[in-house]
Amino acid sequence: MQSGTRGPFAALAPLGWIYGLAARARNGLYSAGIYKTQRLPVPAISVGNLTVGGTGKTPCTFYILNRAAERKVKVAVLTRGYGGGGGANDEVWMLRDRFPSVAVDIGADRRAAAERSIANGPPDVFLLDDGFQHRRVARDLNILLIDACDPFGGGAYLPAGRLREPVSGVARANIIILTRVDQAAPGAAGAIWDRLSHYKYNGPRVEAAHAPESLEPLDPNRPARPVESLRDCEVHLLSSIARPDSFESTIRSLGARIVEHRAFPDHYHYRPADLPDLRDARDGRELWCVTEKDAPKLRRLGAVDGYMLKVQFTITAGRAEFDAAIDGVFIK
Repeated sequence: MQSGTRGPFAALAPLGWIYGLAARARNGLYSAGIYKTQRLPVPAISVGNLTVGGTGKTPCTFYILNRAAERKVKVAVLTRGYGGGGGANDEVWMLRDRFPSVAVDIGADRRAAAERSIANGPPDVFLLDDGFQHRRVARDLNILLIDACDPFGGGAYLPAGRLREPVSGVARANIIILTRVDQAAPGAAGAIWDRLSHYKYNGPRVEAAHAPESLEPLDPNRPARPVESLRDCEVHLLSSIARPDSFESTIRSLGARIVEHRAFPDHYHYRPADLPDLRDARDGRELWCVTEKDAPKLRRLGAVDGYMLKVQFTITAGRAEFDAAIDGVFIK
């Protein structure tokens, strides 16, 4: 898998080889039953990926939580949090903004987090955020997200590439979702499915796009704008996400002209000095736009001008199979 390593990351290839061997050995120990998997007291759904960052786990999580709310199913989210140290990361702040009534327990040990959550009132279902590699906890539905624009992390393991484990790990997935299929090259999805079949994935073929939904003001006292209002606007972007190119692509697809993009590293902690003047100019024909992931951090810094692009997780293929799988866990 390391043959794809090029450029400045080539020097990291030996570390990538070591990481890959360790990941393969760990998976082997779980498969052999030497490392034990523990079942939680209530059913569990896991949402995860093979690579670090940028596959759309959080929008997928929101989709599941919305479906749970429609069916009056109480869900508690178990997440590793920032650096595994128990601190709230960007995704946790997003989740709390969108679903303030959903319990979120943070910690690298998901079993311990589940016990804390149960002590505060048992949920009907646990949702493991970024849980594909967390094999210590058994799950009733194992959902794997793969970015159709960069499915296998450049073919190299961390830190030389973005792979967390061998691609053969896809065989553990009950459902795979190809995300950002709307931004992928023609024919890319079919080629990815063929490769996944080679690695013994025989489950439903679900595909999804991240469809722009609305422009929400950072200042909650201001009205939202339709995404169509970006057409012919001059837009300044601010982001700290794994795939800033995807953010740019989405904004361009709405007919906007991108003036600049201040792209910081994923999970970057903004300082006041990092922030531009986010105020609108020229009657709203020039504005700043940020990601939903960045909005909570910016609000905490007092940035209340500019707009957040709200994105909806839209399943374009395999929705019936995906919804049925989720509902099957909800009614256990």
